[in-house]
Amino acid sequence: MSDILIEQLRALRLTQFANTLENQRQQLNLYGELDFEERLTLLLEQELAWRDQNRIQRLRKQAKFRLRALPEELHYSSERGVLKPQCSGLMNGNYLRDHQNLLITGATGCGKTFLACAFGEQACRQYKPVRYYRLPRLLDSLAAARVDGSYRRISS
Repeated sequence: MSDILIEQLRALRLTQFANTLENQRQQLNLYGELDFEERLTLLLEQELAWRDQNRIQRLRKQAKFRLRALPEELHYSSERGVLKPQCSGLMNGNYLRDHQNLLITGATGCGKTFLACAFGEQACRQYKPVRYYRLPRLLDSLAAARVDGSYRRISS
């Protein structure tokens, strides 16, 4: 009977739910004292957390970031022009909700790419689709889209 339940969960694409249930069965000393709803809650929390992580991973992959830059690894310094209050305001993603653009400029080697990838990572964590482009490739893509008629799709 238990194998049928696991198969049904996997057929419903509740993979992490099934894996966690198997884990709970193997560790009855930890989970045996919990009532049905507590165990069910743990199973559902694991499934939801797994789906969230998969969604973020998929968004990261689609973004094609040049670097793996985490927002918590940003180094703030006035000589680089990276100010914590300004970056904190941008990390919350309000500019995305307000349909505003973010343009990062600076001298070679000042960390523009890292900063852009960190902002993109934060957007992925907020479940926003992102795409990393360097300016020459972006301009080429936009020009090609204008020619083949897909400009509206690529620019929105």
